[in-house]
Amino acid sequence: MDGTVTSWNQGAELVYGYTADEMIGRNIELVFPEDARTQLRDIYASMRRGERFAPTEGMRLRKDGSRVDVEVRVSPIRGAHGTVVGASAISRDITERRAAEARLTESERRFRTLVESAQDLVFLYRLLPEPGFDFVSPSAAEMTGYTPEELRADPDLVDRLLDPGVLGLLGSDRSVTAFSQTWDVGVRRKDGTVVWTSQRLSPVYGGTGRIVAVQGIVRDITERKEAEERLAHDALHDPLTDLPNRVLLLDRIEGALNRAGGSAARVAVLFVDLDRFKLLNDTRGHQQGDALLREVGERLVRTVRPTDTVARFSSDEFVLTCEGVVTVADAAASAERVRRAFDAPFALEGGEVFVTASVGVAIGGVGSVAEALVRDADLAMFRAKERGGARVELYDDELRRQAEQRIDAESGLRRAIANGELFLEYQPIISLVDERYIGVEALVRWRHPERGTVAPPEFVQVAEDTGLVVPIGTWVLEEACRQLRRWQVEVGGTPGWRMSINISATQLHAPDFRELVTSATASAHLDPSCVQLELTESILMDADRCAGALEGLRDLGVRLAIDDFGTGYSSLAYIKRFPFDELKIDRSFVDGVADDEYDSTIVSAVVAIGRALRLGVTAEGVETARQAEALRRLGCPAAQGYHFSPPRPPEECLEVLRSATSPRRISDPD
Repeated sequence: MDGTVTSWNQGAELVYGYTADEMIGRNIELVFPEDARTQLRDIYASMRRGERFAPTEGMRLRKDGSRVDVEVRVSPIRGAHGTVVGASAISRDITERRAAEARLTESERRFRTLVESAQDLVFLYRLLPEPGFDFVSPSAAEMTGYTPEELRADPDLVDRLLDPGVLGLLGSDRSVTAFSQTWDVGVRRKDGTVVWTSQRLSPVYGGTGRIVAVQGIVRDITERKEAEERLAHDALHDPLTDLPNRVLLLDRIEGALNRAGGSAARVAVLFVDLDRFKLLNDTRGHQQGDALLREVGERLVRTVRPTDTVARFSSDEFVLTCEGVVTVADAAASAERVRRAFDAPFALEGGEVFVTASVGVAIGGVGSVAEALVRDADLAMFRAKERGGARVELYDDELRRQAEQRIDAESGLRRAIANGELFLEYQPIISLVDERYIGVEALVRWRHPERGTVAPPEFVQVAEDTGLVVPIGTWVLEEACRQLRRWQVEVGGTPGWRMSINISATQLHAPDFRELVTSATASAHLDPSCVQLELTESILMDADRCAGALEGLRDLGVRLAIDDFGTGYSSLAYIKRFPFDELKIDRSFVDGVADDEYDSTIVSAVVAIGRALRLGVTAEGVETARQAEALRRLGCPAAQGYHFSPPRPPEECLEVLRSATSPRRISDPD
């Protein structure tokens, strides 16, 4: 709506002399002479009113400064909510047509010479005294299938050429209006096919002032009409699958809800998401992934009724709309049919693949809103994902409450970042060899103004899902580095303590994370070797992206550790491929280390791996003296947990770190 050109085809280059590169991004005023700017303002005003325009003609400026006569058809482009957001315009150079019209009035001879060589069909149709064609140009044969002789011999064939409504206007008060515009008319050819034409008509008046004939120029605009239809289709359909897109989907749902009215029948919306599609896309390639999505779309269309809608919502997500649903059981049955449609393998170029899908269902009726139904079905689909995938879940009030709680948590977390409600506690790490404290792990907490201290499990996942983990992680990194430096200054030296800081996949893959770590350690005047960054094994599944990032961090001199070691995938492969300094044994193995032979064996194996590869090993979650003693017997070099110290505020943690070589123990029920 500000006049910026976003598309410019080769025809426009021919008409105006500017290439696409020269026009895209510039204002359309560039091709309007100063004396035609009023026409442009009128077009803008009409667009804002959402009006369609009759084709307009006028002078435009070419790149070389010359002027060109054009006919312009402008159509408003509407956004998802019907708001006019711009316009599409089709310009045609009508210089030759203007010249032809001028010559027609000058001389019948020159008229015939011109029209007989023109591609446009030119005719003169007599109304009085008897109807009939007086002149038809030779191009009639190609355009209509009828030769000029056939048209002149049969006056009734005018119905094959002109819109009957035009002839009905002749002689009426509206005849002037009829001849002041260009008509788009579908002409039925002799063979029965239809060709679209643009017709510009002029009345011929007799001596008494009555209209005695009609002369006109007819141009074949079939290609233009097809282009307009393609544009309209493409605006509402997904280019990959040719299924309805989000805009058309919401319109179809609203239509279905209106048709349901006050009847017992309702509308079911099914949100379908492919399970583990990213893995297939990464391993088989995007071309195979696109082929799979097309196959999925076709299979879903075959699964539902012709009256139902299948749309591609985004990426590997599809949404289905089913009308005439009476009961929840009906909707569930439809969703189960969709889920079972994935039981058969999909035949791709590289061989068959099996894909499952998670399906969420929401049901609406009178008073429902299309976007809300899609949102609710999406929530149900996520619950199906969380419960293992390849299943159907129905939306209910509990899901709404969970979604509202999640929104509240996100809003609260944003406020917490802005208001400084986050703080750090530090859990000491002890050497089991000589019982010295060798470092701490920084743990983020949230001091909620109403709920008090909120534990990480209640907000960390929300931070991950919303991207807030980046600003939170940046603050944690910088504050933890500053705190370690403050302790070093307070004890008057560098006692060798290290600061362990957890980082997320989002942080690791951020393009500026390496610079952020450099800045945090430098501004705190901290040796990078005092900082240990801890990653969970799940982060490392995208090995190709991780390798370069981890090497860059290791080059800075910081230490790297695998957190929760043994609970992820291919742990030994990670140790071999990535430059880690330490393994942290997950608390699930430490819980039974004193009593369970299985856990004891796993811990012993991890310790042996660490010793053989010269990696540090720390056991997490040590709660009892018996666990601590079992870890010592197995040769585990370090540990942390409530048995030694809970997470503490900075001032309390410093007192613990300053304590004697025999650390203070928390009493144990054992």
